[in-house]
Amino acid sequence: MLVNRVVIFPVIPILQEVKMVQTPPSPENQTSKIELPSSIGLYVTQEQFVALAAVNRDLKLERTAQGELIVNPPTGWETGAYNWSMSGELYLWWRNSGEPGLAFDSSTGFILPNGATRSPDRRLCT
Repeated sequence: MLVNRVVIFPVIPILQEVKMVQTPPSPENQTSKIELPSSIGLYVTQEQFVALAAVNRDLKLERTAQGELIVNPPTGWETGAYNWSMSGELYLWWRNSGEPGLAFDSSTGFILPNGATRSPDRRLCT
C-alpha cells in the first residue's frame, strides 16, 4: 500500500517568517529512555524541543503550534521510493528553472509563523 504525506506550505520569502531549527551537534544533557502510549500527548516548549531533537538525532521529531510532540516513524520501501522520485523531480525543476530560492529535504525542520516546528517531505522557498 502506497502511503504518502503531502504537505503544501504557502511560498514564504526566505528568512522572513520561517526559521530553520538548529540543533547543537554535541548535547550536554543526559538522556533517559521512555515509552509513551499513543493516547498520551507529550507537550514541549520550543527550547525543550530543540534539546530533545539534539539528543535524539535518529528520530524524526516535529512539534505542533500547541506544543505537542510528534514522532514520525520511518516510511516503508514503497513510500521511500516514491519520495525519492518526487524529490528528484523537484530538484530537476529547481535546477532547470535557474535555481530560484532554496530547496530542502525532509530532514530540515522549520519553525512556522504559528510556532509549530515541521519538516515537510520536501520544500522550496523562493
